[in-house]
Amino acid sequence: MLTTSQRFATPAPRTRMIDADAAQAVFQNAAELFAALACPTRLHIVCELRHGDQTVGGLVRSVKCSQSNVSGHLRLLRRMGIVRRERNGNAVVYHLTSAVADLVCDAVCSRRGEMQKEIVNFPGAFDSSDQPAAAG
Repeated sequence: MLTTSQRFATPAPRTRMIDADAAQAVFQNAAELFAALACPTRLHIVCELRHGDQTVGGLVRSVKCSQSNVSGHLRLLRRMGIVRRERNGNAVVYHLTSAVADLVCDAVCSRRGEMQKEIVNFPGAFDSSDQPAAAG
């Protein structure tokens, strides 16, 4: 049986310390990725590219948005390093290049049914009216 002093003793220090600067860089990169994927249209585009390379026209048909809208989203995804484009004759083909974005989209796409059930079971859970008021 442990004594009180043993139960509340300071735990032994871990042998491997986490570099706070490295952790901060990882968290910053993750936050930027999540921000880029926070838009439903961009998330849809990335999920479509998981199934293979596509042209802007193919993505327009899949995502059901205008060409200029899809092009704008692709421009941001390209800037973030999530997708890459290549010219193939007259066509420009887009590829998914971020393994982390692929994993995030895999989690979302493979659990779409579960997520839909959660949203139905918790009406208003994603309602913007629950957001705190901006400080002013």
